[in-house]
Amino acid sequence: MIIWSVAAVNQLAQAKVLAESVKKEGGNCRFVLCLVAEEIHPDAQTFTCFD
Repeated sequence: MIIWSVAAVNQLAQAKVLAESVKKEGGNCRFVLCLVAEEIHPDAQTFTCFD
């Protein structure tokens, strides 16, 4: 199953918590985030919870 969400850069921390929860509780679910920003935020590149 693929679970996805859309977030702006100022919602990145909340998106990370959601992704971690999906990974923990969702079995073999994949979490895909559509990050709305002009360029990729440096923190987003280090989060291993985003597929």
